[in-house]
Amino acid sequence: MSEQIVIDAPAFARDAKTLRGKIAVADLHRLQEILGARGTFVDYVLSGKIDSYGKPFLHLVIEGRLQLQCQRCLGSLDFPLTLKSTLELAPDGSELDTMAADEREDADVIPADKGIAVVSLVEEEILLALPIAPRHAPSACDAPLAFALHGTDHPMSALAALKGKLTK
Repeated sequence: MSEQIVIDAPAFARDAKTLRGKIAVADLHRLQEILGARGTFVDYVLSGKIDSYGKPFLHLVIEGRLQLQCQRCLGSLDFPLTLKSTLELAPDGSELDTMAADEREDADVIPADKGIAVVSLVEEEILLALPIAPRHAPSACDAPLAFALHGTDHPMSALAALKGKLTK
């Protein structure tokens, strides 16, 4: 079990602190349904800063390898993970309501909580970065072999052939 680290985000940014760590994939509970192997780790570096306008930011870098399930062949898919996130801290959450999502392309805005769990923050960023339907490249996927058993290149071609026989 990874150590639960909680930071005071505004103070962390104001003091320009940096935190480095390693999290066991098994401790990322919200990811368990979509991950294959759980014996791996992700590394993170979290740093804080105040920009030239006095706004507090957190920078998060996450690296590791995850085992996902290919949605085409259902086999194991090695997914290299390299994320870099810039998170602006909104002091009272008011900026979250007034700022349109597309107004800030360089940073996401999150509440400036005094109790942010680092593991939860890392897990949330990973969840946001994962593909909705992970798949191998077509040349690396075993799924086309299943269609070859029926002598077709496409799963619907067998249905089209049957439809053609029925309409004659």
